[in-house]
Amino acid sequence: METHTVLSQLSNSKRLKSVCVKLLIKGSTVVGTTRKTYQLILGDEQGSIIQATFTKDLDDSFEIPMQEGGWYELQNFEVAYAFGVTRVTRNRHQINLSDSSIIFKIPPLSFCHYYRFQTFENIQRGLAHPKFSIDLYGAMVAVGDIEEAEIGNHSLHFSLVNMEYEHIICVAYGEVALFLDNYWNSTNAPVVLCVLQFWEIVWDVGGLQHIKTMDGFSRILFEPDDVPEIQTFRMRIPYYAY
Repeated sequence: METHTVLSQLSNSKRLKSVCVKLLIKGSTVVGTTRKTYQLILGDEQGSIIQATFTKDLDDSFEIPMQEGGWYELQNFEVAYAFGVTRVTRNRHQINLSDSSIIFKIPPLSFCHYYRFQTFENIQRGLAHPKFSIDLYGAMVAVGDIEEAEIGNHSLHFSLVNMEYEHIICVAYGEVALFLDNYWNSTNAPVVLCVLQFWEIVWDVGGLQHIKTMDGFSRILFEPDDVPEIQTFRMRIPYYAY
């Protein structure tokens, strides 16, 4: 493996040999008349993350040759400026892969979790920019019943509380809502700790309305053992104080 470019040094004006990244999220697939585009989130060994696309012919039967959690060296790709009303990452560039891109599976280069945790205070005071996705952790409370938001889609409201007992209303949609509903109805835990990854801030005239899932990107991780913030939270909760 030759010297590669880290994500923080990407530029659409430079000739790049390769990048080495971990596939964090294989998101939604956008299908057009002749092409289909996979939405991806990638991270490198320095903890930087970037959004990427992989575009293929519509009649191409095989799937994108990358799996979530795997590390890959990417060659022969384009770098473009990121755009959109809301964006999953703060990186001002994005990577565009295609059928001509070269992808090698490689050993892991690091073991960071890539979370960008915001505080409840920053979200509630408007100090976390709603243009970018956020990560948040806490205890899940006041979980409602799953509802049909629209034909073929579901929603589920709940609240997340931090160690200072501040609450933020959250709304999960689609597959995330179904996943949450299934977990909540199958657990006997008195307190459920979780991480919300790649969620969107929703503001209204009166201030913060809620946070919600971003289609194809958002995740909920229940009781993750590899997150120090969750370990600290667990020690502060009486139910976990053995």
